[in-house]
Amino acid sequence: MTYTTRVVYLESRGHNRKARVLDCTIPILLTDSKEKYLEKHQTEFEKRFINSFIWWSKGGANTSDTLKKVKLRFDQKTKANKSYTVYVYLGTCDLTKLNTDGLIELRSRDETIVAEITAKSKELSHFLISKGCHVIFLQIPYYSIAKWNKERGQQAQQLEEKSIEEDKILIKLIDTLNSKLNTLNTGRTPIFNKDLQKAGHTSGVVA
Repeated sequence: MTYTTRVVYLESRGHNRKARVLDCTIPILLTDSKEKYLEKHQTEFEKRFINSFIWWSKGGANTSDTLKKVKLRFDQKTKANKSYTVYVYLGTCDLTKLNTDGLIELRSRDETIVAEITAKSKELSHFLISKGCHVIFLQIPYYSIAKWNKERGQQAQQLEEKSIEEDKILIKLIDTLNSKLNTLNTGRTPIFNKDLQKAGHTSGVVA
């Protein structure tokens, strides 16, 4: 089951009144380069559904940059008489950075980074709610620094050991951040990482 399918489920399952309300709104997806992975794995049914989305994405986008862009351009992207549900699918570029050699590493090894991302996410949520939007923060999926770097030619044993150690820290940061982001939601969000673990998949996707 792809990430896009899970977004479809979020709209279509309708287990409660709040979910049914979301069916009547126009979806906006705020994301980074995960957009290209979503597009790559769409089924024909999902493509028809996704055509109704307003795509708002930029490779390498973090929460702070997205907040500035949304505040600046929200009124240009939307119509005053319409209802919107904003799916925020960010986080990877907040937690890791892409170096000039194409390899990635953690931006920070402690949870102060989680507090910073949460604060910006809360500000983003408050702004969107003030515009009458429903806001759903999609969970950040697990991804591997070591896998990404190995696929891009990382050879030195010392660097490989560093990436593996950073993977362990990254998983903890993702779990903590997802828990914080979930408290900001005005609707249900799919639990990507549990689904991925059940399916036996661990994504190497990086924004």
